[in-house]
Amino acid sequence: MSYIYPYKSGSQSARALKAYMNIKAIKREGSKFKGSEKKVVINWGNSQLPEEVMKCNVINNPENVSICSNKKAFFEHIQQWNADDKDGRFACRIPMSTNDRRVAENWIARGHEVVCRTRLEAHSGEGIVLASTPEDLVDAPLYTMYVKKKQEYRVHIIDSSVVMVQRKARQFGVPNEDVNWKIRNHAGGFIFAHNEDHIPPDDVIDQASNCMKAVGLDFGAMDVIYNESQGKAYVLEVNTAPGLAGETVNVYCNHLSDLVYRKSVGQEDAKIQIENEYEMAMFGRAAQRLNNRNFYDIP
Repeated sequence: MSYIYPYKSGSQSARALKAYMNIKAIKREGSKFKGSEKKVVINWGNSQLPEEVMKCNVINNPENVSICSNKKAFFEHIQQWNADDKDGRFACRIPMSTNDRRVAENWIARGHEVVCRTRLEAHSGEGIVLASTPEDLVDAPLYTMYVKKKQEYRVHIIDSSVVMVQRKARQFGVPNEDVNWKIRNHAGGFIFAHNEDHIPPDDVIDQASNCMKAVGLDFGAMDVIYNESQGKAYVLEVNTAPGLAGETVNVYCNHLSDLVYRKSVGQEDAKIQIENEYEMAMFGRAAQRLNNRNFYDIP
C-alpha cells in the first residue's frame, strides 16, 4: 500500500500526485494511520514525520529533507561534503556564503553584490535582499556572494535519474520595468519554460547530480544557475516539495510510481523481471515501464 504525507494539508502538488498515482494521503492532524514496513510513504517536503509514518518505508528521509529546507544548513552541509571529497570527484559547486556581516561587507568592497537571506526556510525568492553597497546590507542569518548568470534551471532528479530539466524564461507580457534578471522568480517576471529545444550545459547536470549525492535524497529539484563567462554552474538550493503542474505532474507520477514499486518489492535494480502475475496486475504500468524503459543514471 502506498501513501503520501504532504508538508501542508493544502499542497496542490501533493493532491495532484495522490489523484494521478491513485494513492492515499495521510492526514496531518487527527490521523488514524498505522505504519508498517510493508507500507511505502512519499515524504513530500517534511523535515519531521510522525512516529507511525517512520515505521514505513519512507521515500525521502526527513533528516535529509531538513538539510535542504534550511538554507544555512544546506550551504554548511555542502561545504563539509566538498571538504570530505578529497579528490573533488563529487564536489558540488555553490556560491560563497557566510553568516558574518563583516565578511559580506568585504565582498562588497571588492566589487561583488551580496544576497542577504533574511529567511532560511523560505522559497520563491522570499526574504531575499540584494545588496550592492554597504548601506544596502541588512541583518541576515546567511549571506551569499551573488553570481552572475546567463541561465537558471530547475533539474528534477528521481532515484538517481535526471527526469526533467526546466529553464527559467521571461514571461510574455511582463513590462521591462517589472522584470528582475537577478532574482528570477514569478514576481520578477519569470516562469519555467516547457517543451523547448534548449539544451542545458553539461555542468548544470553535473552539479545537480553531485548535489543529489551530497544531500542523499530519493527525489528533489535542484535550482542551478550557469555563468557563461566562467563556464560553470552553481547550485542555489534543493526543493523537496516542488510545485507541480501539467507536464511535471505526469513526470513525477510516472517516476515516483516506479520508485514506489521497487520499494514495495524490495528491489533497487533499474530493471526488474516481473515473475508474479499478481504483482504485475497490482502495479500495472509501473512494473511494465521498469522492464522496458532506459534510465539516465547519474554516474
